Amino acid sequence: MKLHELRAAVLAALGCCGLAFTAFAGEPQDIDIPSGTLIAALETLGKQFGVELAYRPELVKDLRTSGVRGKISAEDAVKQLLQGTPLSVRTDTTGVLVISDAKPSGARSSLLLRDQLDSPDAVEEVIVTGKGTLDLLSFGKEAQTLRNIPQSVSIMTRQRMEDQNITTLGEVLDSTVGIFAHDQGDGGGSVNAYARGNLMGAQFDGVAGSRSVVMGDSQFDMAIYDRVEVLRGPAGLATGVGELGGTVNMVRKRPRDQFGAGASLSVGSWNNYHGDVDFTGPLSASGRLRGRAVLIGEQRDYFYDKADKQSWTGYGIVEFDVTEATTVGLSAGVQRTDLTPTNGQPMYVYGDGSYALLGAPRSINLITGWSTVKRNIDEQVFDVVHRFDNGWKVKLNVNRRESLFDYRAGEPSSPIDAATDQMDFWAATYAIEYESLGIDINVTGSVELFGRKHDLLLGFNVDRFDREIPWGGASLGSLNAFNPGVDASVVPARTFSLGSRVDQQGVYGMARISLLDPLTVILGGRVSDYSDASRGFAPIDSPVPWQDGEPTNGEFTPYAGVVWDISREFSWYGSYTQVFQPQSDLDYQANLLDPRVGYQVETGLKGEHFDGRLNTSFAVFRLRDSNLATPDTDPNHPCFNGDVCYKAAGLIETKGWEMEIVGRLQPGWDLTLGYTAYSQEDAQTGEAFNTRLPDHVFKLWSNYRFDGSLFGGALQGWNVGLGVHKQNGVYYAEGTPAVTIVEADGYTVADLQVGYKVSEKLRTTLTISNLFDRNYYSAIWDASARNMYGEPRAVMLTVRATL
Repeated sequence: MKLHELRAAVLAALGCCGLAFTAFAGEPQDIDIPSGTLIAALETLGKQFGVELAYRPELVKDLRTSGVRGKISAEDAVKQLLQGTPLSVRTDTTGVLVISDAKPSGARSSLLLRDQLDSPDAVEEVIVTGKGTLDLLSFGKEAQTLRNIPQSVSIMTRQRMEDQNITTLGEVLDSTVGIFAHDQGDGGGSVNAYARGNLMGAQFDGVAGSRSVVMGDSQFDMAIYDRVEVLRGPAGLATGVGELGGTVNMVRKRPRDQFGAGASLSVGSWNNYHGDVDFTGPLSASGRLRGRAVLIGEQRDYFYDKADKQSWTGYGIVEFDVTEATTVGLSAGVQRTDLTPTNGQPMYVYGDGSYALLGAPRSINLITGWSTVKRNIDEQVFDVVHRFDNGWKVKLNVNRRESLFDYRAGEPSSPIDAATDQMDFWAATYAIEYESLGIDINVTGSVELFGRKHDLLLGFNVDRFDREIPWGGASLGSLNAFNPGVDASVVPARTFSLGSRVDQQGVYGMARISLLDPLTVILGGRVSDYSDASRGFAPIDSPVPWQDGEPTNGEFTPYAGVVWDISREFSWYGSYTQVFQPQSDLDYQANLLDPRVGYQVETGLKGEHFDGRLNTSFAVFRLRDSNLATPDTDPNHPCFNGDVCYKAAGLIETKGWEMEIVGRLQPGWDLTLGYTAYSQEDAQTGEAFNTRLPDHVFKLWSNYRFDGSLFGGALQGWNVGLGVHKQNGVYYAEGTPAVTIVEADGYTVADLQVGYKVSEKLRTTLTISNLFDRNYYSAIWDASARNMYGEPRAVMLTVRATL
């Protein structure tokens, strides 16, 4: 399907917090909900009260209610709405109203549904409460429990981001089970994330983004997002396209129809200042028009020399209920960042050709002090959802993003000669200009066949990515590593430009077939069309035509899964997922690499305990991957731009297991615990692959909020959090066969947090990261750069207020 045909389809379809603003369920309010379908009545009640409801959609589907009217509490209103049905309601320990069958049969007793359920959601969207419980994931554009998803999923809730004072995507991923987050060292939110030894892709509100745009690019401050959802393993069970390592989906905050406002201010080590304000509420008397605005500012230095950062972010969104069944949303985000970067530390090289990590103080930053980076992001999103009376739903999401990475630096380009402290320096200047467009339209609903209900999904999506890189560079020769003595005048003009363009589009579908009460089979796939083009030209003001690559049409990526409820608490699952992923990396002749193709087989157990407040999972997996972009170190393949170029790897195999425990152990005690172990090797040679990534990782976060039941109430209002990150050592190898260059020891880092709830509207937290000031390398990457120390002990005090 061409783009003009897509536009016609879209027009046809159109024609057919950091803050919790939740009202107390016990406070009576005036309410008037007419008779009608129960699901519509519950959605209306949730919006009018601002409370969070938990229920399984199939429980309420096809049920009707006589309505409710008067001044009444939310729980009593729900009870009246449920009169005459087999359902009941209770308030759990987090204040969520949980609706369930009075005589439940089978597992999956409850799902969490909030007023955001009908917002344009993610392929792997997770709906959670603001209190930290975790029960619902909208998988394949439809609401499902975690137990219904035959893959491994984790969620970083807004509450947990606040608990841990998390403000960047890198911090989110570093705290997520099974993820290795490699900071790019530029301080602009740029991070590469890996799961199961493979690079991850990303989505925004469920709309896919090209790899180079999403993971290697700067990201918005986390204050504009409601949550971050992480699917480990390819997203084929959702869309058939994506990175083999998994998908990170960032779900934006949505407006509420009741006024709410809040702000936070953080002050930390190395002059670290971060503040944000958040406003939401109705923009019309009826509440049909709603808005939200978030403003963020940051200024900070770093533990390493020369580096600093100034950044501001703005985000605004409006929603309008065109009818009771149709909602339209429009949002825009902008972020401007200026900083002096680091590119980590190089290695030492000795006369015998051996290498060693520099081992210099953590504060050493060898990039020149006049180096600068400018990062800009501009994003616009349009979405619409229409709900039919029969429970079917159509959704459209259009996401456009522009990004600029403007770099000017004098940087190391070789290891340091251990005998002379000399190393090669490079003067570089370039601007990476990205533009991406993502469009997704899908229809979801249920049909009845052979006396059972089955869920169906049909959709079409487009992902277009353009990149232009004007650049210039010059070798500065061999200089003293610690005092190169060069100024900004050595940077040459930008004389050459390199461009790449990737277009893909596809039709996807999925069927969740209920064979028996405890047994569900999931089948589906995606048919993809793919094309690319590239160009390079000099002088920079004389562009040349695009050179088209070989297109791919009708690429089919199937998927299959099964979920079997073996008891009320446990489900067994299995899945087979293929992936087809275009790449934007270039070989040494400036040609785009062929798309990656691969698959994953995964099986495991998932558990749901304490009425869904605690979830457990155990998974084993095997992945195979072809055409993965890897650095081309062949001396006969000099890169066209003097930087790093890539080649396609052979067949790579990854095998391992993973476990996770997440949820609420008891009132006030939240826990996230996970362990990942895997091995990865070249299937042809048997050599270990990607040895710079840890293959044994343990992560823990535990937070306890004291109530009046302990120590005579002396600690009421206080909370204590503890985090632990432990991983094994890694090493860097080169050559064929691979020879180990350097090794970095494993490490264990602990974080501590103490908080106090001054009042219902004001709370404070003190966070101490790297509590024992462990000196360690968080990543080793290359002989000339990107060997990063972990942050020393740091302290941050945060004050949060709500109105």
